[in-house]
Amino acid sequence: MGILAGVLVACACGGEGRARPETAATISPFTALPVERRDAVRPFDLERLDGGRLRLADYRGRVVLLNIWASWCGPCRAEMPVLADLARALGDSAVALITLNEDVELNRAAAFVAELRFPYPVGLGGGKLRGRYYGFGLPFTMLVDTEGRAMYRWYGYGGEQQIEAIRRMVLAEQAIE
Repeated sequence: MGILAGVLVACACGGEGRARPETAATISPFTALPVERRDAVRPFDLERLDGGRLRLADYRGRVVLLNIWASWCGPCRAEMPVLADLARALGDSAVALITLNEDVELNRAAAFVAELRFPYPVGLGGGKLRGRYYGFGLPFTMLVDTEGRAMYRWYGYGGEQQIEAIRRMVLAEQAIE
C-alpha cells in the first residue's frame, strides 16, 4: 500500500503534506468502502463560478463525483475532461459531477473552464480547501454516496484504472438503492 500511495502522490500537484489515517486507508484497492466504514463528507456552501451557490447538501440522495482541482495543475487538466466524459456516459440519473476549484485568481479558473467547455458545476474554493477536504495535493477526487458519506478518495490522476473503478462503484451503488 505504501508504494501505491507514493505513486498516487507523485501523480498529484503539490504532493507535500500528510493524509489523515482514515484517508490513507482508502487510497488502495480501487473498491468502495463498506457502508459501515464510510465517514460523512464535510458540508460546503461555496460561490459558483457561474453565479449562485454550490452546496453538497443539495445533492443528498444522489451519488456525487466530487473533484477538487486547479488550472495550474497538470494532472487536473488531464483528468477533468475524462471525468466529464465519464459523467456524461453514466448519465445524470447515475452520478452528479461537481467540482471545487482551488485557484486563487478567479480569471484562471474561468479561462480553464471556458477552454474545456466544462458543463458541470464549479464551486470556488479560492485556495482555502486544503486541510479541510484534502491533504496531499491535487487533483483530489472523492466519490460520495447517497447519504453524503465518502465511498472512496483518490489523490492524483490514476488514469484508466481510476476511471473504470469510479464507473464500477457508481453502478454498484445504484444497484444497492
